[in-house]
Parts: sequence; C-alpha cells; structure tokens
Amino acid sequence: MTDTKLTSKAQAEILIREMLRGKDVHKIFTERMKNTLSISGRSIDEWEKDFKIRIKTEDLNPQTCREVDLQILRLNQEATFLYNTAMARSQMIKHGNGAVFMGKFQALVQEYKETGKRLPAKDTLENLAKADQLDIDSAQTIADIEVKFWKNILDHLGRCQSILKNASMMISTELKYLDIQKHLDSNERRTNI
Repeated sequence: MTDTKLTSKAQAEILIREMLRGKDVHKIFTERMKNTLSISGRSIDEWEKDFKIRIKTEDLNPQTCREVDLQILRLNQEATFLYNTAMARSQMIKHGNGAVFMGKFQALVQEYKETGKRLPAKDTLENLAKADQLDIDSAQTIADIEVKFWKNILDHLGRCQSILKNASMMISTELKYLDIQKHLDSNERRTNI
C-alpha cells in the first residue's frame, strides 16, 4: 500500500501553481479595465492622475499643508458631486430595470394564460423574464461600480485629510517649541551679559 498523502511542500507548490493560472488573465483584465472602463466619462487612469495627492514631505511646512488642504477640499467637492450623480444614475437604472422585468414577467404570465398552458414555476418565469435583460443588468453593474469608485475616492480623501491634520498639528507643535526655545535662548543671553 502506497502513501498518496502529499508533503506540505508539494501541497504548497500545487496551490501556487493553481493560483498563478489566472495571473495573466488578471493582468490583461486589469490593464483593459483601467484604460477602457468609463467612470463618469473618463478612464480610471485619468481619474487617478487627477485625484493623486502628492505631498512634498522633505519640506513640510504650514504653507504646504494649507495648499494640500485646499487641493483636498477641491477634490472632495468634485468627488461628492460625482458620487451623488452616480448614485442618482444607479437608482434610475435599478428602477428602470425593475420596471422592465415586471413588464416582461407579467407579459409571460399573460401569454401562458391566453394560450391555456400551465404556468411554469415562478423561478422559471423569472429566468425567462431576465433572459433579455443582460444589457440592463450590465448597466446596473457598471453603475454600482461607479458608485463604489466615488465612495472609495471620498474615503481616501478623508484619510488624506486626517493625515494632513496630524502633520499640521505636529508642525505647529514643533514651530511653537522652536519659538519658545529661541525665546529662552534670547533670555539666557541677556542674563549672561
């Protein structure tokens, strides 16, 4: 009787090989999506360039913090507007999708009743009604992606603002310390004279 149990190393190799099978598909999908999926009329790549916040940490000072704070404010206003319009579009598509589905469902029921055929199960009727709605379902999926995209952007801007606030407080504390130290040094020099 042979032992067919794999070693931990062999199991790990199998897991890695299986996981990497889809790596190329994922890479191609990611690149195509980044450049072709339109979010509020622009590609993700274009939005990334607009919403990437660059802070020169080597020379962080109150003026830099104010400039970045104003940039975040402007981006937050734009993202909030785009998030709200994406939400409205998503809700409209969802409502329209439901209305189209109900119309098709009722038409199928009516068709079966008129022909005297026995009604199929509810799930079958639902599947038949949904069969022609793939475009609308895709539109709903894209609308949901757009809403989540803007929600993530708003969350990111909130985190950036929080980090900036912490940096500003640290700079302010450091400047106050340096000012006090300068004042103390000045007083010490006067007393030594």
